[in-house]
Amino acid sequence: MTRGSILIVDDDPRLLHIVAMYLGIEGYDVTTAENGEDGLAQVEARAPDLVILDIMMPGMDGYATMRAMRELPSGERIPLVASTAKVEAGERQRCLDAGASAYVTKPVDTAQLLEVLGEWLPASEDVPPTPDDRPPALKSLPTNEKRGGSNVAGMKVLVVDDDFRNVFALSALLERVNVETLSAGNGNQGIQLLSQSPDVDLVLVDIMMPG
Repeated sequence: MTRGSILIVDDDPRLLHIVAMYLGIEGYDVTTAENGEDGLAQVEARAPDLVILDIMMPGMDGYATMRAMRELPSGERIPLVASTAKVEAGERQRCLDAGASAYVTKPVDTAQLLEVLGEWLPASEDVPPTPDDRPPALKSLPTNEKRGGSNVAGMKVLVVDDDFRNVFALSALLERVNVETLSAGNGNQGIQLLSQSPDVDLVLVDIMMPG
């Protein structure tokens, strides 16, 4: 069982992936949208239990997206959590006026985010996931044949990304579920590490790297 369904709306695909993976590991059923229009359509088609929205998005920004979501039949009851790097005075109130239920700052503080989710989503029992009941973020990973295919614990994953913040975040998330991680700062380092570690089960590669 999951702890609730969450839609994350953010135009930064790398941040979107990291937060989605983190919340998936925490037991939430996560879906994503890379712009306000897509997020609005997803809420209308399948109302999630909670929505996390980036404020500074091109086109339909977070303010407009929240206002539009509040006009949907299901939008009145869905908690909307605004996420922004803006630190100007009055920003929190501006988000609340646009329809936000809560407000978190960027870079994302995972402890703060979990605290907010705990306030707005109903509590659920901590039931260990079975192989067919794992969070979606983990279902996308291959099963671990070394442990009978039951979960990802004991796997070895290589993370290749030129942004050390992404490497750190992904490594920390994976290590929480007992996944051994290797990291490389560019494609050449990744290829070299992979040749030296043939027992790697999975490689996570950033597409937009220099060189």
